Amino acid sequence: MSISTDPTVIASLPGVQNALQDARQRPVPFLAVAEEADGPAGWYIHVLAVDGPTLAHALAFPQWTDWRPASAGHRLIEKGYMVHPPAHVETDRAAGWQHLPGGRWAAPVHTRDELAGPASPGQAGADDRGEVGTGRTSPRAAAFALVGAVASHAATHHNRGQGGQPPADWEMYRALTAALEAWHAEGTLREDALTMTEWVTTELCGYVLGRFDGNQDQFEQWLLEHGDRVARSQTHKHPAGPTAVEIMSVVSRAGRLDTAEKVALIALPFLLYLREGHEVEDAREVALTLGMWAGEYLATTLEYDVDRITAYTAARAAG
Repeated sequence: MSISTDPTVIASLPGVQNALQDARQRPVPFLAVAEEADGPAGWYIHVLAVDGPTLAHALAFPQWTDWRPASAGHRLIEKGYMVHPPAHVETDRAAGWQHLPGGRWAAPVHTRDELAGPASPGQAGADDRGEVGTGRTSPRAAAFALVGAVASHAATHHNRGQGGQPPADWEMYRALTAALEAWHAEGTLREDALTMTEWVTTELCGYVLGRFDGNQDQFEQWLLEHGDRVARSQTHKHPAGPTAVEIMSVVSRAGRLDTAEKVALIALPFLLYLREGHEVEDAREVALTLGMWAGEYLATTLEYDVDRITAYTAARAAG
């Protein structure tokens, strides 16, 4: 199909008017519309202001031979936009993108600055509360306990010569749940679980970047491909995978964001993922998703050496 940059033409395409109306009702200021060119000549994304509509931004990906929903969201972040976070967990969407007639895709989007705003007190980056002698598990300690447990469990399974995935580690699951429930009882679940999630994600990004010898371009390519695999494989009614990938996308760019923007962009998808009455369950799902990825990478990085894994995570937990 030929690609038009005329916003009136784009708005008249099958399904786009309904998507624009949906964006207005959310309300969201922009709609991103993706379509494949003839040839194939790659994919194009046009960001439309929903009131008008007018063309706000155009992106071209001539090297894409198929649709990559998570990659598209990642590229929008690079250009200052962000897919509406609640759309990530809607069952009829992939990483927030809805399939339209004619093979097109659409997603409601905000500007990144609009979503970031000023950092709120108590969000990620807050003091890592946990006092010696109180028995309180700090977010940092919980993060490294999770990563360490997953890595050690994977290493033990590997060293026994057992194939396939390791069996469920219920001790790790109960310890994570206990920390989350304690924070919930204290009224600090949102900020503490968010801080723990940022620690786990930062470690995960560090492990993967190390796998590529610090090559940021290779790491970002891995993240795009990983995100697309996650987006395509979601079957859960409230999937944590897309939220976890969105958080990774922000953390991977932490050096290019100021602190307030980073905090807000991590907090937004995480806090919107937590359903009222299911906060512990949902925070655990995000933490487990990222923790499983991080633990598996740590186990292979440290060559399945349980003693090295234990020493490393203990040192990182202590600061």
